[in-house]
Amino acid sequence: MLSSINASMGRTALVTRLEAGATPRTAAVNAVAPPVPGADTHLRSWKRALTRSLYGRSLIIIILPLVLAELIGTGVFYDRVWDTVIRRLADSVASDIGFTIDAMAYTDNEQEAETLLSRARRTTDLAFGYLRGEKLPLGMRQLGHGQVEDVLAAAIAANVHRPFQFDAEFDPRDILISIQLDKGVLQVAAPRKRLYTPTGYIFVLWMVGSGIVLVAIASLFMRNQVRALRRLADAADSFGKGRAVPDFRPEGATEVRPAAA
Repeated sequence: MLSSINASMGRTALVTRLEAGATPRTAAVNAVAPPVPGADTHLRSWKRALTRSLYGRSLIIIILPLVLAELIGTGVFYDRVWDTVIRRLADSVASDIGFTIDAMAYTDNEQEAETLLSRARRTTDLAFGYLRGEKLPLGMRQLGHGQVEDVLAAAIAANVHRPFQFDAEFDPRDILISIQLDKGVLQVAAPRKRLYTPTGYIFVLWMVGSGIVLVAIASLFMRNQVRALRRLADAADSFGKGRAVPDFRPEGATEVRPAAA
């Protein structure tokens, strides 16, 4: 009796101290905190958004890694391979232009220069034109914006080392490059096909197409496995309710058949 009275008095003193704002010396009072309302709201919303069927969850397990792998592969391709290919194609065009300009320094008259530009046109697939006595306007360097145009402008600046104008809106199929020479302006129409490659688009199409085919095949196999489990669940439910299950036979994977036997 005395121990119970002491315990009751101790609890009464503890409650009095807590009401007065005092901090208890033991950590056990604050060890268990009440749950914060709404703390798991996002987790519950995600659970509600996900499918509840075994077939749907199995497809998510199959599709999600495949989609992530394709996204990562496409990102790496465009960040590394695609950028490298564009830079090398732009360097190739700029090198052809620089070589032609260097060769023009060895021509003695206008006819030799025209012959050289004609041969360069047939060899490099670039359209050359020379405007003798012309000057480029000041303050105009580049028209048109895009990754390919920027890379080409940087390649020309690195290989030609002369003032130039860059007009990407000259023609839908060509990019006009005007370069200031000592006695005139050299105009070059570079076909866009020399700056682009269909490899990137083919790569993406192959990845998407193969992913769709693989998902379709996996869904067919998974549907057969889930069908056997669904029939087993229906048979177990009927058996538990005392109903007969006619024409039921074990099927599916080897792990499911013993449960159905």
